[in-house]
Amino acid sequence: MKVVHVFKTAMPFTQGGLEESIRQICLGTRAELGATCRVLTVAPDRRRHELDAGYAAVTAYPAALSVSTCPVAPGMRPALWRAFAEADIVHLHAPWPFAEMAALLRPGGRARRVVTYHADIVNRDGLARAYRPLITRMLAGCDAVVATSEPYIDSSPVLSRLPQRPHAIPLGIDPASYPEPDPERLAAWEAYLGRGFFLFLGVLRYYKGLEVLAAASRHVPATTVIVGDGPERPRLAGLARERGDLVLTGYLSDADKMALLQLARAVVLPSIQRAEAFGMSLLEGAMAGRALVSTALGTATDRVNRHGETGLVVPPGDANALAGAMQRLAAEPERAAAFGRAARARFDALYTGRAMGAAYGRLYRTLLAGRTAAPTETATGTTTG
Repeated sequence: MKVVHVFKTAMPFTQGGLEESIRQICLGTRAELGATCRVLTVAPDRRRHELDAGYAAVTAYPAALSVSTCPVAPGMRPALWRAFAEADIVHLHAPWPFAEMAALLRPGGRARRVVTYHADIVNRDGLARAYRPLITRMLAGCDAVVATSEPYIDSSPVLSRLPQRPHAIPLGIDPASYPEPDPERLAAWEAYLGRGFFLFLGVLRYYKGLEVLAAASRHVPATTVIVGDGPERPRLAGLARERGDLVLTGYLSDADKMALLQLARAVVLPSIQRAEAFGMSLLEGAMAGRALVSTALGTATDRVNRHGETGLVVPPGDANALAGAMQRLAAEPERAAAFGRAARARFDALYTGRAMGAAYGRLYRTLLAGRTAAPTETATGTTTG
């Protein structure tokens, strides 16, 4: 089975939750179906790149321009149109208006069209209004639309209005796809940061609530470590220079991330907007058996982190409430450890790469058999059709 994934960013060129989700879908469907995956993405420079990224063959095309974080890569268009004609599955990841317009302009073809709709465009009212008719029309013409949770389907102004309800397939992680940190690496990080710190992992974007985290962490008797890169880094770096309890590491390898996860007290995801549709870093924390702290957004984050079971959930944008949750876990290490064990158990039950690969495998096989896609099992055991 030949599957082509399409999105504006992909590993190894950029690192983030959506990029990781594409990697995990490729790994999961390869294990489940023997699928051969290719990824079409945008290059980080003016050159075309072709490489074997381990999880898939990746081809990256230079962008001619970018409009409000939407890169336009005309050189990709012929390859995408060939994929519609030659692949078994073309799997688009939304939102990316360039690819969605290219799909609309090339109807039909041999390939079945699947879209994973990761998040609504938020905080850009004019763009969201202009984009909604385009994405709605493109989704309606696809063979299957997938969201990462039932709550997001119900709350999305795009997904909730589609004529046929999307499938809900939670994201998942294969623990074997992450490296074990070597003892020297672990010891080096422990010498630098100690143990029991609070850890943020992800791209440093406006909706992540990192200024709220910086304000909350002033009142917590533990270090807060922020791992990642992105547009908010210069502002956060200015805050960190004034303090010894706030550490920015920049981008780190998976081996370094896994070392920090072993040393951390909890993983914190303080996002303030529903652009945080799932929270891959919460899955990474659960996989590592760490307590979780997150915000109540009405998205999948509330399913991954169950308040009082796997960690603590606080209102978004509330630095005092976030500080209170972190203070509680800092003062109660046994409770934090119990939350971490429950988080790992929930991960094993619901969010493994094997479970995600099996769900997408069933969907792909059904589409290729020419039938209407069967209901897809969700993280809560209910079904959608």
